[in-house]
Amino acid sequence: MQRKAALADGTTIGLPVCAEDTVCAVVEEARTRVGGWEVRGARKLVDAWPVATVALLRELCGSTLAEAGARTARTSGNAGTLDDGHRRWMQEEEPYARRVAELACEAMVRCHPGIGVVAGRG
Repeated sequence: MQRKAALADGTTIGLPVCAEDTVCAVVEEARTRVGGWEVRGARKLVDAWPVATVALLRELCGSTLAEAGARTARTSGNAGTLDDGHRRWMQEEEPYARRVAELACEAMVRCHPGIGVVAGRG
């Protein structure tokens, strides 16, 4: 069943743990507070905000590529490209991974007040 889900829309079977509206609000508030955020892509600097948004929608909300794309005004194909970049940067770019973890923690705290999520623990 997991293989079929991955083939159908690029998702894996899991439980959504956060609302899409909350994730988008957390990212937008951080973007307003921080300003520009770029990470080195294969050929140029890439705006990291939409990459993080697509990734968090997929990981925390269980959004499909089409749903994440619609939330970020992108096609599902472009959302897939952003999601691929996210996976690479989580392994290779510590500052990117740190900020995404902070955004995820903030979204979880908002969706589930009182659960005591602490960034950087593990």
